[in-house]
Amino acid sequence: RLDLKRVELRPLQAYLTAGTGVSLRSASVSLGGELNIAAAKRDTPAVRFRGDASIANLIAVDTVNDTDFLTWKRLALDSLDVRTAPLSLGADRITLSDFYSRLILSPEGRLNFRELTAAEAATGAADESVATVPPPSTDLPPIRVGRIALENGNVQFSDRFVRPNYDANLTEVGGTLEGLSSDPASVATLALNAAIDHAAPVEINGQLNP
Repeated sequence: RLDLKRVELRPLQAYLTAGTGVSLRSASVSLGGELNIAAAKRDTPAVRFRGDASIANLIAVDTVNDTDFLTWKRLALDSLDVRTAPLSLGADRITLSDFYSRLILSPEGRLNFRELTAAEAATGAADESVATVPPPSTDLPPIRVGRIALENGNVQFSDRFVRPNYDANLTEVGGTLEGLSSDPASVATLALNAAIDHAAPVEINGQLNP
């Protein structure tokens, strides 16, 4: 039985954000459930976790653009079932509450999500003598999430690529995505709602094949 409550993640920042442009200012993780580790045919043991998990009070700063990047009050993952051999992921419900995200499209047309990765930061600086690595398999492991819920979100978007520059502030972001699966035949139902600066309403409804 695994039972962790409000374990601070900032002391592990060197491992969690190494090689990125993100600074973790605050976050704590809680885990409760059954953890099984079994010997596998190969060197890597088979690990399975079944239970609940959450990450609370996350504050991540974009050090490239010197601004808050992502914050939330709570990310809850209910009824998780995660395996490593074979790899699979299942969850009945994922809920993201009281979140904020800052998205910036640079004058070069690059989204700050990409700029914050080490690979993007090092573009053009790689040694040409490094051997090429075959691309990973495009086959996804089995993934199933019954319901993803967004509650009380705020997304600020700045487009520095178009002229004139454009800024949008989406407030009261909420909604659901139901039936998310890696099965090619699956269809998920999306329902999102928000407001522009707490005024003009925005609604997105539809179905998608992930």
